[in-house]
Amino acid sequence: MAVQDGRVLFSEGPVQSVSIVFSVRKSVLSMMYGKYVANGTIDLDSTLADLNIDDVGGLLPIERQAKLRDLLAARSGVYHAAANGGDDAAAAPPVDHICPAATSCTTTGTSTPRAPSLNA
Repeated sequence: MAVQDGRVLFSEGPVQSVSIVFSVRKSVLSMMYGKYVANGTIDLDSTLADLNIDDVGGLLPIERQAKLRDLLAARSGVYHAAANGGDDAAAAPPVDHICPAATSCTTTGTSTPRAPSLNA
């Protein structure tokens, strides 16, 4: 059951006991996008540039080459600082080292191939 502001948004299966779940963003997004990918409304190989999507403050040109499929799988290389206090910002790569998944980028004179991550 999903409840927001005291209103039931969705209910399925037994709801007599509380279950706490974490890390469901990718699964929920897949469910939401699946129907539209299946019927051709959404092309997962479209890039942010193809769709004319940018961000406040702008995205780097290489970030605009990220595909929807990589964004939905959290492996796009598009960098945003975390909005929560649990971010390990000290360990984050510098923004000029960002490279979308499955591409080869040149940053500061070095070529950095970036294979799709299984752990993202």
